[in-house]
This record gives sequence, C-alpha cells and structure tokens, in this order.
Amino acid sequence: MLKSFPLTLILLLGPLVLSTFLSFKAGGVEQFSWGDIFYFFNGQSNNFVLSELRLPRIVLCWVVGPLLATAGVLFQSLTKNPLGSPDILGVNSVGSFMGIFFILYFSFLPSWLLPFSVFMGGLFCGLLIYFLSSRKNISSTKLAIIGVAIHILFSSLIQLLISLKSLEIQTALTWLAGSFWGKGMEELKWPLLFSLCLVVMPYFFIKKINVLIFDDETIIGLGESLSFLKFILLILAVLCSSLAVSLTGPVGFVALLAPQMARNLTENKVQRILPISCLISILLLLWADGLGRSLFSPLEIPVGVVTCFLGAPAFFFILMRKSHLEKRRGGAW
Repeated sequence: MLKSFPLTLILLLGPLVLSTFLSFKAGGVEQFSWGDIFYFFNGQSNNFVLSELRLPRIVLCWVVGPLLATAGVLFQSLTKNPLGSPDILGVNSVGSFMGIFFILYFSFLPSWLLPFSVFMGGLFCGLLIYFLSSRKNISSTKLAIIGVAIHILFSSLIQLLISLKSLEIQTALTWLAGSFWGKGMEELKWPLLFSLCLVVMPYFFIKKINVLIFDDETIIGLGESLSFLKFILLILAVLCSSLAVSLTGPVGFVALLAPQMARNLTENKVQRILPISCLISILLLLWADGLGRSLFSPLEIPVGVVTCFLGAPAFFFILMRKSHLEKRRGGAW
C-alpha cells in the first residue's frame, strides 16, 4: 500500500500518458502506427479518424473522469460513507431520468437546457440524501441501500418513458448507455472550461472538507457552520455529476471506485485523495473506452456498460466489507 503522495503521482502519470496514446490505436477498423500518431501530434497529418473521432473521446475521458472522481469524493465526505457516490446514491439515476425526459419530450428546446434538467434531477436526489444522512438513526449501509432503491425506482421510470416513446428512442438509448460516441471538439470547449472550474473549486474548501470526518457536535464546536458547508459541497458535487451525465449519459461505478482506490494509495486527506482519484478515474475511462472499442471491433460497447461490468463486483465487495465492519462495531442496519 503506497502512502507517499509524490511517488503515487509519478507512478500514475506514466500509465496515464501511455494509456492516452494507446487510446489513439485502440479499436476501430482503421489501424494506426505510432508514426501516424506522432505525425498527427506534430501537425504533419490531419487524419479525420484521429482528429474527429478518437481525440474527442480521449478529451471526454479527461473531462468526465475528474468530474466523477470529485463528485465521488465529495459525496463520500458528506455522507461519511465509502459507498457514497452519485451512481450508488441514486443521484445519477434521477439526473438520467430528467435527461431522458428532456431528450424524448423537449428535444426542440436549446441543447444547453439538457445539463440544467439533469442538474435539477440530481439536486432533488442530493437534497434527499443530505436530509437522510443528517439523521442519526440512518447508518451508512442503510443509506446506501436507500440509494440503490432510488436508483431502481428511477431506472424503472426511465424504462417506462422509453416504452412510451418506442419510435424515438435511439438517441436516448445511446445516451443512457454512457456512450462517448458522436462528440466533437467544438461542443467540448465550454464543458472543458466548466469542468476545470468545478474540479478546482473543492480545493478552496479543503480544510472544511477534512473536518467532516468528525461527528456533527465536534464540527460545530470547532466553529464551522455545518449546514451551510454541507449545502455548498452538495451543490458542487451535484454540479460535477450532472455535467458528467449530461455529456456522456450515466457512467457507473467510476465515482465509487476512484476515491476508494485513491484512499488505498495515499494519505486519507482530501487534498491528496482528490488529485489521485481524478487521475485514477481518467485511467479507468481510457481503458474502459479502449476495451469497448476493441473487444468486438468494429462493434462498439458503450463505456458505461464496460464500467458496470468492472464495477459491480467491486461494489458488492465494498458493501459486504462495510456491512461486516458495522456489525463488528455493533452498528444498526
């Protein structure tokens, strides 16, 4: 188990750079040599596949990954729960329901309203989770189970919407699967800027976030405005997850796994966990996207499907481990 922050960064940056370049070669009918990729980066080649199909996907990994990781770290800090992530707690499901509702019934409206509708759905669920997590008789495992129930409910509602609009579902299904397909560099410029701002903002609250490891009475005794702090962090977490969902659809388990892996690699301090989890999430998405394009080429498996196959066993492992620890401590379900 690594604990040195600089060493962890160095050991992650190497595979991350290599994975980024490998993503230009992964999948598809047309294969490229390292020379083709070098000429592309050197400006000596303007290959359509590299510039218009594969580069936007790689940029999406670098945009969506840190958003999901930041949302995961913030939700886990807010709920004091290792299972606290926007997909497990149902935030992404409610946001996805609003996104599907917009795509199927309000596609004639400006496209910038899609992230807004996803945010409103995520905010509704986030406020519900915030209310439940503040109650003393709700254990962290029970909170995760409530989140799973919310996820199942809104997944069923999504299926209902799709069945009612069976002739207009292709775009909705592609988005719902967590797909990186069809994005261009022009439409990623503003999301890239917004995501950079959102990922940087938690660093202004580092000391306050680290205080959240204590119980509420201790935090209040330290002079912190607990309700205001939690509300600000909740809004920030929902913004991160909503922007990620609006760009690619729901991509499951990355926001859960990246912070967990970061905690095993470095000190349990938010200023260490945030950057490490962002790098890990980018790496996870790059490999998920590469596998999705390579396994059954020329057919493509959406990124969200790949991450669910990888993340579901990890989720059950974390859930069972958390339940076991709570039982040993005499915690209630």
